[in-house]
Amino acid sequence: MKKYLLLILLFIFKWHLRIVYFFIKLFTKQKKQVFFLSRQFDEIPLNYQMLIDELKKDNIEVKVICKKVSSGVNSVVRNEKKNRKSNNELISSINYYFNLYKQMVYASTSKVIIVDGYNIVASLLNHKKNTKIIQLWHALAAIKKFGYQTIGYPDGMNPSIAKMLCMHKNYDYVISGSKAMNKYFAEAFNVDVNKVKEIGTPTIDYLLQKDLSTEKKIYKEYPQMKKKLNILYSPTFRSDGRDNTQEVIDKFDTKKYNLILTFHPKNEIKVNKDVICVDRNKFSTFDILKIVDYVITDYSALAMDACVLNKKLMFYVYDYEQYKKENGINIDLFKELPNCTSKDITDLIEILDNNSYNENFEVVYARGFLHSDKFVNITHVTILLINDGVVVFNETRPFDMNNYENDTANLDNLTNTISNDSNSSSPDDDMYYVASANSDIYHEWYCTQASRITDANKITFQTREEAENQGYAPCKICCPWHSYKIIHHIIDFLTSFIKNWWIRLFYILKHKYSLVV
Repeated sequence: MKKYLLLILLFIFKWHLRIVYFFIKLFTKQKKQVFFLSRQFDEIPLNYQMLIDELKKDNIEVKVICKKVSSGVNSVVRNEKKNRKSNNELISSINYYFNLYKQMVYASTSKVIIVDGYNIVASLLNHKKNTKIIQLWHALAAIKKFGYQTIGYPDGMNPSIAKMLCMHKNYDYVISGSKAMNKYFAEAFNVDVNKVKEIGTPTIDYLLQKDLSTEKKIYKEYPQMKKKLNILYSPTFRSDGRDNTQEVIDKFDTKKYNLILTFHPKNEIKVNKDVICVDRNKFSTFDILKIVDYVITDYSALAMDACVLNKKLMFYVYDYEQYKKENGINIDLFKELPNCTSKDITDLIEILDNNSYNENFEVVYARGFLHSDKFVNITHVTILLINDGVVVFNETRPFDMNNYENDTANLDNLTNTISNDSNSSSPDDDMYYVASANSDIYHEWYCTQASRITDANKITFQTREEAENQGYAPCKICCPWHSYKIIHHIIDFLTSFIKNWWIRLFYILKHKYSLVV
């Protein structure tokens, strides 16, 4: 009963947003603008920040909204005993609801929307025709299943809710880290595999950057890291809260090794003083990753980031069967990397003690699941993709994603085009205006007066501004109040609606049933 009530409420919520967004689209005009949207973070994530910095160099307009949501609706259905939200979660949900209105305004005015996970505004709503949405997933690869892959699993999304909320819809591109991952990303986001582009994420560039100042700050904060071998332990998030961190701490010889802990943002684990628990407010996991010697993880995509830096990598998967059953796994670690994967942490510690780690392990892993030869200019390639979304989606220049490396040479030209055109009027892609060479009046394309103009005398314009700049005045039949913004948008919508639906229906009937008019 609770499930059906929730679905009814979600149905109301869905159509409420769609109606509101319908009117927002009427009263806003699309600009050559990139909108970054995230519901996983309150602060701008690294991927976004690097792209934003690049875009701002070229004076490309950017809008950003990062608004974290503490829990999803699926948890309500999945956990019947815990279907009451805390006060903080309730307040967070209310704040997020009102934040959606701002998101919808930015979405309606942007040519490109970039998301790093499921987002209500991106997937649930019907966007303007030439809006392009890019899924810039927050990980290079996926050892564990996610998105649509998890439907049917105990910890996966409820299929009814996924359908109701249009989970992972409207994507034009999905970014992955390698061709080996394309299949899994296509399954997770329910898109054709051709929409998945293995060009990597900007974090690759960040990992490969030498940042001595940050390194000095880390050593100043944790001076013991200079004295011993540094072992990073970073487990993935588990929704049921199970955790074996304390066992790892107990079995590690902290006098011999520095055990460094970083946790998923949703994890809150208290540890003793014998280990280094990284303060996420001071240093990112990527910063720590650069200076450690070994990385121990489980199903986390952090493993791929470690491969980028050629870190010695090991997998501690104490709950392998359970995780495989409840969450699902894409990469069988025991099959791919049997020599550095174990359910017992003592096996991995033994490798450390005996200095018996085979460095070919991560080489094989990287070659299998990463494009190690594509680590140069990843940020620029991704920026090119975004510029493609802003310019070429308007049919300014064709773009071959399979030849993106050669296209990076055109990056400056693309960004200059965007900058120069940023203040120009955007033509209405779904309509045009008509005038006669023998008259000083212009008409909407559907106007009865326009139909009387012969082809020899017909002049067309893409925008109202273009017609009026050439001395033409609006027709008093089809657009007498065009100067009033509200009426202007209402008319634009109505004409678009007539063109896209009624006229289409007319011609179907005419051709199919030989309708004579």
